[in-house]
Order: sequence, then C-alpha cells, then structure tokens
Amino acid sequence: MRHVFEWIGRWVFGAVALGSGIFSLVREGIGLYLGEHAEPRTAFERCMIIAFVISAAIAWGQERSEVLRERQRYKEKFKGLPRLQVREVGVGTSSERVAPSPGIVNLDDPPKRTTVYSLSMELVNNPVACTPQSVAKGVSATISFYNAANAQRECSVDGRWEKIIAQGGRMEQSSENLVDEIPINSRRLLIVAIKDEAEASCYGTSVDAFHDGAYVFGETGNASPWAIKAKDIDAVVRVRGISVDQCWLLKFTNDGLGKGFASATCKEVEPSFTYASSVSPGPQGRH
Repeated sequence: MRHVFEWIGRWVFGAVALGSGIFSLVREGIGLYLGEHAEPRTAFERCMIIAFVISAAIAWGQERSEVLRERQRYKEKFKGLPRLQVREVGVGTSSERVAPSPGIVNLDDPPKRTTVYSLSMELVNNPVACTPQSVAKGVSATISFYNAANAQRECSVDGRWEKIIAQGGRMEQSSENLVDEIPINSRRLLIVAIKDEAEASCYGTSVDAFHDGAYVFGETGNASPWAIKAKDIDAVVRVRGISVDQCWLLKFTNDGLGKGFASATCKEVEPSFTYASSVSPGPQGRH
C-alpha cells in the first residue's frame, strides 16, 4: 500500500512541477514564441509569470545560501565549545577517622579509623577545536540516585569535585560544589558516592564531609539523608556551566558489608534525559 501512495505522490508532485516553478518558464516561453502570435494581454501575463518565477528562484537561492552560511558558522562555534568526556570511572580507598557524634572527640580514647571507598568520575575537557571559548567555566553537577531494581529514587545531591588543599603543613583531600574553570585538556574528579566498609549502605557525598566529626555514618547519623540502600544503583549525573550542559547515566553496584563498589559502567545521554522514561518496570517492578 505504501508503494501505491508513493506512486500517486510522484505524479502529483510532477504535475505541480509542470504547472509552476522552472517548468513554467519553458511552458510560457513556448506559448510566447511558438505558434500563433499571442494577444498583448496574454503576452503580458506570461511575462509576469516568468518574472515572478525568476525572482522567486533568486530569493530562494539567496535565502538558502544564507541558511547554509549560518549553519556553518554554528558548526564552527559548536566545535570550539567545551566538551567534557569521561576518561575513567574509578574506585579509591582512604583511611578515615570516625567520630562517635558530631563535634565530640574524647582525647582519652585513641581515634577510631575505618576504610572508606570512593567512587569517582574523571572528566577531561576535550573540545573538537581549541578556541578562547573552549574553557569550561562555572561548572557544577547534580546527581540523582535510583534503585535499579524498582526505579525508585534514593536521593539527589549537589555533586562535589575533588580539591587538594594545604592544611597543617600537609596536603589533604577536600571538595567543592562549583569549579571556576576547567581548561583545555585538564581533568577534574567528580565524587559520586562513598562508603564506609563497616556499613552495607553507601552515601552520595564526599569523604571530607566527615572530617573532624562534622557528619556521622549510620542510619541514625546526620548523613542519613545521603544514604543509598540499594545494591544495584543507577546515577544520573548532569554537569552544567557556561556553554556546558552534559549528562551521563552511571550504573554501579554496592557489594555490601566490608566491600566497595563494582561493575561501574557509564554512557553519555542527552541533557534532557529523564530516568523514569528510560525504564520499563515489569510486573515485579523490575526493568
């Protein structure tokens, strides 16, 4: 049936083309210079038709040329914009002091330490063409975590970028919510989640949030709003800034008590990506 409509369409478009456009010039020219001498009124009408078709063709050509030039300028500009790429998704470990409660430290007791796992995305600014506009500025991130088993949202956080600072004569890991700029070919580490080996859950924040007992791990600790209890986790990571708007879907697994993260995969998606529309829950809520 589709072929029948295509055949009819070709004939209709052919008839329209013969009755207007460039084919009408041939038709009207034949009418003017062949056969019997045309009446003045008929000759005038035919000349008007020819002039209209020629002027319309010129206007169309000029407009088309301008559109193509504008499209080329846009492509050149787009090539020079910042382009962040995920170079690596990695898991790191560190030994951290754990406080019993916020701001309370008993000097008589030796500090308790635990191993903390960190899941991070290393992003590099790799524009197609290097221009003064290729530097990513004012970059921030938002991360939403979902339980991959039932597509339920666990929590959403403002992403934190790793930052090394000097403190007490030594370099310590810190973090920040906003990156002033990411130059061409420079890398920055976005901290996605952390986990205390003594817990089964993980957290959507950074290790330095727990320095000096500011926050406490555990379901009753003041870090509980960041807790992620799911085993298989999907994280939607959106990074935005001046001339930057990109999004990734990061899938990873929390291996449980005494273990870290595993099976991390990442792919870039459109900035308008919504997790709810990307999954199709089955009868048991799985996708």
